[in-house]
Amino acid sequence: MDNHLIRKFKIICHYLLVSVFLPFNFTCNYLYGKTSGSFAYNNFETTAKMRTETQYVVNCIEEVHYSKKNIDQISGKDFLISYLNKIDSSRLYFKKSDIDKVILRFSKTISYYLEQGNLFPAFEIFKVYHRNAIDRFNWVFSTLENENFNFSTEDYYQLDRSKSSWFSSDLEADQIWHQRLKYEILNEILTLSLEEENNSEILDNPSNQENITKSESSNQIDQDNSGNLDLGKIIITEDILESSQNKVKKRYERLLDYHLEMEPDEVQEEFLTSLTAWHDPHSEFFSDSSLEEFKIAMENSFVGIGAVLVMEDGYCTIKSLVAGGPAQKSKQLYAGDKILAVAQGRGQEFVDVVGMKLKKIVKLIRGKKNSEVLFVINPNETEDPSARKTVFIKRGEVKMTERLASAKIFNIPADNKTCAIGVIDLPSFYGSNKSNQGGASKDVAQLIEKLKEVGVEGLILDLRFNGGGLLNEAVDLTGLFIKEGSVVQIRGSDGLIKQLEDENPKIAWEGPLAIMISRNSASASEIVAGALKNHKRALILGDTTTHGKGTVQVLLKINESIRLLNYLSLKKPQYGGAKITVQKYFLPNGHSTQVKGVSSDIVFPSVNEFLPIGETDLENALSWEKISSVALDTNWGIYTVDKTLVQELKSSYLIRKQNLYEFAFLEKRIDKIKETRDRKFISLNFNLRKNQKLMHAKYNKSIDKVRKELIEENYAFEEILLPATLNQAGLEDRIESNLEKQNRTLDIPLRESLRIMNDWIEIVKNKVPNTSLSYISSEF
Repeated sequence: MDNHLIRKFKIICHYLLVSVFLPFNFTCNYLYGKTSGSFAYNNFETTAKMRTETQYVVNCIEEVHYSKKNIDQISGKDFLISYLNKIDSSRLYFKKSDIDKVILRFSKTISYYLEQGNLFPAFEIFKVYHRNAIDRFNWVFSTLENENFNFSTEDYYQLDRSKSSWFSSDLEADQIWHQRLKYEILNEILTLSLEEENNSEILDNPSNQENITKSESSNQIDQDNSGNLDLGKIIITEDILESSQNKVKKRYERLLDYHLEMEPDEVQEEFLTSLTAWHDPHSEFFSDSSLEEFKIAMENSFVGIGAVLVMEDGYCTIKSLVAGGPAQKSKQLYAGDKILAVAQGRGQEFVDVVGMKLKKIVKLIRGKKNSEVLFVINPNETEDPSARKTVFIKRGEVKMTERLASAKIFNIPADNKTCAIGVIDLPSFYGSNKSNQGGASKDVAQLIEKLKEVGVEGLILDLRFNGGGLLNEAVDLTGLFIKEGSVVQIRGSDGLIKQLEDENPKIAWEGPLAIMISRNSASASEIVAGALKNHKRALILGDTTTHGKGTVQVLLKINESIRLLNYLSLKKPQYGGAKITVQKYFLPNGHSTQVKGVSSDIVFPSVNEFLPIGETDLENALSWEKISSVALDTNWGIYTVDKTLVQELKSSYLIRKQNLYEFAFLEKRIDKIKETRDRKFISLNFNLRKNQKLMHAKYNKSIDKVRKELIEENYAFEEILLPATLNQAGLEDRIESNLEKQNRTLDIPLRESLRIMNDWIEIVKNKVPNTSLSYISSEF
């Protein structure tokens, strides 16, 4: 009999054991006063439920995952290091001797434990981590109590230890931790001392009180009566030092509580996610409680702020923002921002959340619709870890209407006249069964009709912040711009290739088409951009490449997979689930979008090139592949995007890039951010950090001045919205929002894309005199 069939038979037998006999055994134990459940949790032992979930995940990896690797093909050493890195990402708790013992003990037998569903290695490793952490926190409390910290010496702390070696000795560990404590205390000192100085400036000049909000007072450190704050006034007082040390102490008390409250299913989740992530970064295991949270996050409408949160080194960090959510619309929170404290409205006390469990933080953030939640954050864009910003967000539903496509008509000066260019912003490839709300492709087609009615001559599709969505919508949207043909090829774990094609010969837009992309454009966005590039139908503008996510995941819920066994069960346990990568996308030319993404024809300067936001930055990303290409019709007459056209447009762009100040401004900003990100050590000297803060404030002030000057050069535009969006917001609100965007947003890549489209339109008119590029009629 096939080994896989034998394993499946064993798992079914185990399901019967768990579903039928375990409840009976539990009842008997309870009657005799032996609650084995609590005993197992207290001692971090594998329960029958955990064994079932673990074997299910192993079976999914072997049978369903795209790579279809048997569990015994795992490199025990590499997998264990992956798990160790997950639970100690900053290399602050394990010593090298701990690592060596773990590898020696489990590297040869880990696959056997996994096949048996036995989490013994996970719990044994966690016990070492747990013991080391508790010992270290006690060391922290003792040091804070007895140490007189000196901030006048030349000392530095390494900001990112994820690539460092584990401690070789207790002496080295103590030294690094001493620097870490000084780093954390100094951050609090700078924050508190600057707040005190700002408060005194406000009190000295009461007329400023009305103009300075709480968030501004924590950031505008360079303002006083004369417009400049003298940081030389700032000193470390005894009160500030004591308050700073107390804040750090309370933080580690929460971290201690976090460790003491850690439960076995949390350890199991980290261990099994390390297993799935060893195969690829998008596969993961969900415990039953995490599965419920995932379901809530995937709902089309939910009350919250619309942010995906993760824990990084004890800090609650924003991983991404939901398109159309309150956080994204506020323009105050961004990916990478660290949330330090949360308050339930203005005037309410802030709760420090550093070191707090993510589940507890989420509960603090959630609340009633239209209620306010306040955050103290350390902005990702700042180079100063002591920088603080207060953000006010009104909780609300993340509604589909906020994520709908929208359009603008820009009037670009050209030869003593203006050229009308349409820009369609598509935040996601959404779909809906509601009769009054179509999918993304239907909505884009409707917007194109509106743009054609006013006579636009060129069209830009903005996918820079589109992380993907429904595959069928991506295929249908591509079909709006081509007659017929292949859009995407999909290969599953069985090796079979399926073609998805546009079979509708009707075209919504026949004229010049450009697509704006970035490293944030992923999945379905890459399919659209890549397919239209393969068809030579669209000019691709933006970052060097898109994100590079060319894989498909499915969510497998264990309870749904064993319904019959649950029906027979006297007690129905709630199991978790697994998100497993099962397919890969390939473009019509046979190239995968995985890792490499879709490249731009014309590349703009972008900070994204230096940020770890692409698929290539993820560990264990599946490799790029190539399959056979599909024949395509790439002749679009005067609108064909060939090498000659790209080169001509690129030449004009490079001249502007050299001469326009906005590009010098953009590259200066990029260089500054890159310099910050490349910094590996930070000073622990108070005066040096104080001066750096002053320089940073002056730099930001000069940047803001230039930004305001450049915004005045924005092209005028008219916004076009879908009926569903118009119904949700009043006309006055939309006009006010329109003016706000026009007056406050500096989008250099969009401005240049409009110029490039204008150049293209002029090229077409010169080649074919008297050609009108206004498209009034429609086949739809």
